[in-house]
Amino acid sequence: MLRSKTGEKGDLGVPRLLSVTIGISSFNEERNIGRLLDALVPQEEDENFSITQIVISDDSQDNTCRIIEQYAKRDKRIQLYHHSIRRGKPSAINEIFSQAEGDVVVLLDADIIPADRMLMRRLIQPFLKQPKLGIAAGAAVALKPRTVQERMAYFTFKIWRHLREELRGGNNFFSVHGKVMAVSSKLSRNVVIPDGVIGDDGYLYLMCKRLALGVYYCRDAVVYYRETSDIGDFLKRRIKYEKNLNQLIGFFGEFARRELSIPRSLLTRTSLTEGIRDPIGLILSVPAVIFSKIYSRKVYMDPIWPIALTTKKL
Repeated sequence: MLRSKTGEKGDLGVPRLLSVTIGISSFNEERNIGRLLDALVPQEEDENFSITQIVISDDSQDNTCRIIEQYAKRDKRIQLYHHSIRRGKPSAINEIFSQAEGDVVVLLDADIIPADRMLMRRLIQPFLKQPKLGIAAGAAVALKPRTVQERMAYFTFKIWRHLREELRGGNNFFSVHGKVMAVSSKLSRNVVIPDGVIGDDGYLYLMCKRLALGVYYCRDAVVYYRETSDIGDFLKRRIKYEKNLNQLIGFFGEFARRELSIPRSLLTRTSLTEGIRDPIGLILSVPAVIFSKIYSRKVYMDPIWPIALTTKKL
């Protein structure tokens, strides 16, 4: 959905200091939010950009809000927008976009941790070189599995990693993930994510392409996250994923179908390659993926999805 007014304030094609807003959506992240802010506050800037805001849209019912308030007292860039009910991630991102003053908005999930202090520099660098860039996608990397059940989810991560890196040189639907992406103001000031959207990242990717803006995959802009370690959480994630794909095709039609298409040869080759390396992961994940494809067509689930609690234990 396009905004009625663009509100465009600048041109990323003009060589000047870029302002950057970091946007975080959070829900009951008391275990992770402090660790994330500790990693973001010292992120390195350079002569090309400055981090001017850290906007947090929060729906938490635990101690997340109080932890953020303590950090905000020490760093005036941190702005908290707290809500007493859970609204869903699309609403949180829309709020971040509406409050963002930056030329670039870096969207992060609260349950990730940057690999190093260079994350922001690596995400911003492509915008300095490509004036018509809409999204710079970071690389979300799953931590090594600690349990057999987590190994199942980790196997699907390895397949996803092949797709995002090998399909169209990395600039594809699968490389854009809500855990870490940088969005140009050309996109953030012109798009509103509709209520009920399941995959905010996929929606932003397709709107970016529709607006004729570029997408770039930053392989070295790494954040770490924890995969699901519970069969129930894994199935919820997979069903959500399948419903997301179907919904996007409903929104964007054949355009989305083309963007979501995976060459069968690539999928077969990557599955066999990873299956040889990890046969247990293959055996565990394939039945669950097939079940979720079938079950997703029959079940209705609320757009505000149940939280996968096992991903919160970094």
